[in-house]
Amino acid sequence: MNEDVVELHPLAKLAFTALTPSGPTSFTITDHAKERIVAGLERLFDKPDLRSAVVSLISLAKHVEDTGSVAAADALISIAATACSALKKQGSQSKRLAEDIGMLTTATFAAFSDRSRDVARAAPKQTLRSKFAPNEGLTIASMNAAKRRIIR
Repeated sequence: MNEDVVELHPLAKLAFTALTPSGPTSFTITDHAKERIVAGLERLFDKPDLRSAVVSLISLAKHVEDTGSVAAADALISIAATACSALKKQGSQSKRLAEDIGMLTTATFAAFSDRSRDVARAAPKQTLRSKFAPNEGLTIASMNAAKRRIIR
């Protein structure tokens, strides 16, 4: 079986170690452990890796639920849910940053397009002279004529 393996965020690893077995395939989590995980999550509210921490916690909750520990999974989901407002704030900041970068890019391209009006849009004139056609510029016909003369 080939599955995608994703590395857990250190906060999710802390949550995993905080799970205590309550049976052969079930887990529980203490209130003290919940408080430690929430405190760790709150320290990430202004950090860029908040999203990966929340995704890791939710992923851990899914695996815990699959083992039959619905209460522990619900506790992990409720911990992850405490970061909703911080994630929304980061999302709006990311959106604003993307809009600012878009405006900057548009302004930069506009500056280049303003300069393009000053550029003449004509093909450059060839000034090379061929020894086979001294009165004409370098043309495809003169190059073909030169090849024919060289081969003969």
